[in-house]
Amino acid sequence: MNLCLKKRSTSRIYGLDILKSICTFMVIMIHTGYPGELGNYAIVLSRIAVPIFFMITGFFYVESNDNKKLKKLKAIALLAIKAMIFYMIIDLLKCIINKKNIYLYINEVFNIKKIAKFFLFNEPISGFHLWYLFAILYCLAIIYILNKIIHNRIEQLLIIFTPVLLLISLIFGKYSLAFLGVDIPIICVRNFAFDAIPFFSIGFIIRKWNIVDRTRDCKIRYMLIVAILFAVLNCLENYLLRLYNVNATRESYISTIFLAISVFIIFTNNYWNGKFKLFYIIGKEYTLYIYIIHIIILDCIWNLIKYMPGQTYSITQYLIPIIVFVLSIIVSIIIKKIKYIISNMIKEI
Repeated sequence: MNLCLKKRSTSRIYGLDILKSICTFMVIMIHTGYPGELGNYAIVLSRIAVPIFFMITGFFYVESNDNKKLKKLKAIALLAIKAMIFYMIIDLLKCIINKKNIYLYINEVFNIKKIAKFFLFNEPISGFHLWYLFAILYCLAIIYILNKIIHNRIEQLLIIFTPVLLLISLIFGKYSLAFLGVDIPIICVRNFAFDAIPFFSIGFIIRKWNIVDRTRDCKIRYMLIVAILFAVLNCLENYLLRLYNVNATRESYISTIFLAISVFIIFTNNYWNGKFKLFYIIGKEYTLYIYIIHIIILDCIWNLIKYMPGQTYSITQYLIPIIVFVLSIIVSIIIKKIKYIISNMIKEI
């Protein structure tokens, strides 16, 4: 049975840009941390952010022609390499400021083990959070090559392998302590194979099957009930695994997958059109910049607040995600403006 409809909406989906800005804030919250039991559950729920970013990429991949696919591949490759080199320079500057041995840092970074991790598991040589960019790069390259080889059967292949990859990710990831009695290193399952490809595939299938068009006019309260149910289950999983001391370091729980899908579908609904314009603009224009630079801003803030008195420090901990988010937006606007000015100057020359 062919589940694809003849016509598929190709217009920009307003809600997904809002969702991108929310997910960017979630990523910042994960990296900053959040104190207390409430903070623990906030971070657990925020783990849907990266899967959703992969899903958005897969969702829009369906309508791309070969030229656009290749152009996107080249753009991500260039951006990922530039970002990693940038963070290498930052690390070298830190060594100089802290009067550390630069040669030791170079030997530490450019060794066989580190390079092998980079190529096999998308573990960047510098800038730990950049694994996402390299994972999506590998994913897009693999999908592009497979599509060239098997053409119209790519959808069937993704349908078969996505559940398998997600199951392996859970068994060797979040449930590795429960099933295997060992906490497997996170990079073994946080990579292109067990993160990027399966969630990219989910976004791809949602678009192919026109699930967005089928649910776009649904009342949002019904969709929210489903998302709340999975959010509760997500917190329950976390509670039970911690209770029995088998909560492995891997991020995604079983319900994280379904929560990410339900939230993704919610934000494709027409309800969001014209609402929350600030978040729409942030999501449309600045999320990638924010993602890349927020770690530097976070480092600067941590270095500042460690000198604060105890009580002030405790209060500031709750505000750090918001402060980093706002400052990252401001810096992103400045960077984009500078790029625009330079680009115009080059054109005039």
